[in-house]
Amino acid sequence: MTKKTQLHFNIRNYAPSIHVNAEIQEALVGTQILNDPRYTEIWFELMRREPLLPDIEIEPGKWLYNNKYRVVEKLKAGGEAITYLAQDAEGWNVVLKRFQLAVGDSITSLVSSASSFENECALLSQLDCPGIVKLLDFFFEGNSAYICIEHVEGATLREKVSKDGTLSADDVANIAIELCQVLEYLHAMTPPVVHRDFTPENIMLLPDGGIKVIDFSVASSAKTRKH
Repeated sequence: MTKKTQLHFNIRNYAPSIHVNAEIQEALVGTQILNDPRYTEIWFELMRREPLLPDIEIEPGKWLYNNKYRVVEKLKAGGEAITYLAQDAEGWNVVLKRFQLAVGDSITSLVSSASSFENECALLSQLDCPGIVKLLDFFFEGNSAYICIEHVEGATLREKVSKDGTLSADDVANIAIELCQVLEYLHAMTPPVVHRDFTPENIMLLPDGGIKVIDFSVASSAKTRKH
């Protein structure tokens, strides 16, 4: 832990009444992530631990988060995260999105490595729209951060077209209208949220004809957008 990071840790741990604004925090730690009070307790628990070791692959049947979620199978690996189909303790299907954290002695690297997790988690926690996948939970285990998202039945738009061919004009119009409603909702947020990856892979078509937009990993708002 660097001297600057140690100073920041000591202030937050032993003098919590002292206000550390975002600019000071970034100067000390190199990131503003810890400024969000929702994550402070979790982050400081991580910072107290011994250096993290690399996680091993998660096998089907493994329970996570004090036996709250059981992994069923890996769904997709790519980018900065791996997604798994899992079940909660009551047997309901959920999706776990796993973000690997940096290993070693650098707290700054540890915090910065979770920026994608924090961004997606913070954005999804603000959203409540029928056409957007819901955030159910988030937790840390080992040196990974997990987002628990509702499991959506159906197929992606790309899968649907690949399997059944061109959609009818009515289907296209209905999907377009629902997508516009989602965009209208996101852009009306304060600050506005920009998904930035409106692709056929991230549009789920539901059995009842509705849609769900998934994967907010590169989404941004005025507060989270990088310049």
